[in-house]
Amino acid sequence: MNKRILMALCAVMFITQARVIAADIIAAPNPWVPDGGRAQTGTLAGGITFKNLPAEGELFVYTLSGNLVTKQPLVSGAGTFNWSGKNDNNTYVASGVYFWVVKSADAVRSGKLIVIR
Repeated sequence: MNKRILMALCAVMFITQARVIAADIIAAPNPWVPDGGRAQTGTLAGGITFKNLPAEGELFVYTLSGNLVTKQPLVSGAGTFNWSGKNDNNTYVASGVYFWVVKSADAVRSGKLIVIR
């Protein structure tokens, strides 16, 4: 995904904010510091947990430059998803700022997360 498409997607997300999923989506821990040795900032084994997700949809994680890191389907009714912090090549992501996008039939929701390695 190039920067122009990512910027357009972000604009759509802000416009549709009034139709957002009832509960706010949370990505935690944020920042994720898997090598920091503190449980409250996360571990490699624990990953990043997305909470308050819609019953169905997709989760996308992008780099700051707009490159797709991972795309994950949301299991019907689960409400949570644990992302390992790995890209689609099964490699842990580097330190940086990442954007997440959750798309459902009714809304699009987005946020940022920080990885500190």
